[in-house]
Amino acid sequence: MIAPAIGSEPERLTGQTGGPAVTVGWRLQLSDQSTLYADTSAAQGLGPNPAAAYYTTRGGVEWKTRKSRLGFDRGSVAMQLDSGYRLSLRTRRGGVALVLRGSF
Repeated sequence: MIAPAIGSEPERLTGQTGGPAVTVGWRLQLSDQSTLYADTSAAQGLGPNPAAAYYTTRGGVEWKTRKSRLGFDRGSVAMQLDSGYRLSLRTRRGGVALVLRGSF
């Protein structure tokens, strides 16, 4: 963007408010840890020329990090069990607490 001259107003987006816009997207889950995606959008009436159209596209791959079975959780050392429960060891009130958490 070019800075406006001193004393002048910046360029504003003009045109229809709430005008038509189209967005199309595609996602393909390759595995539990990765997804391939592509999106495209189009809108009319943006910028100084209301008849002009605006187009944007993007694509890529998303990766999810693998959850570690052993790690730190809210100031304690924790381990994820196969049953879905989480076992954590933390210091509490001058002693040690062993906590088993789960949801059902």
